[in-house]
Amino acid sequence: MTLEELMIYHKLIFQGEDQAVADEKNACTTPQDSGIECKCTYSGCPRHGQCCQCLHYHLHKKQLPACCFPPDVERTYDRSFKRFIETYS
Repeated sequence: MTLEELMIYHKLIFQGEDQAVADEKNACTTPQDSGIECKCTYSGCPRHGQCCQCLHYHLHKKQLPACCFPPDVERTYDRSFKRFIETYS
């Protein structure tokens, strides 16, 4: 997922549009459809491989999903915007 796509989803979600509208506008696909491998290492995640639901969940919690982080950072489960900035600054 690109940063541009992430920002589009963030804008849609926090402007109050429901997930169905966000999915339709952005032709959201699952990793199986897009060829993207889910990077999440949390074994109990019910959204594993479901990009739209994952992104909606994490942005609602003011976090970013696993796919935004390199493997060593993702394994810490610190998905905060602060950690994202620290990682890529």
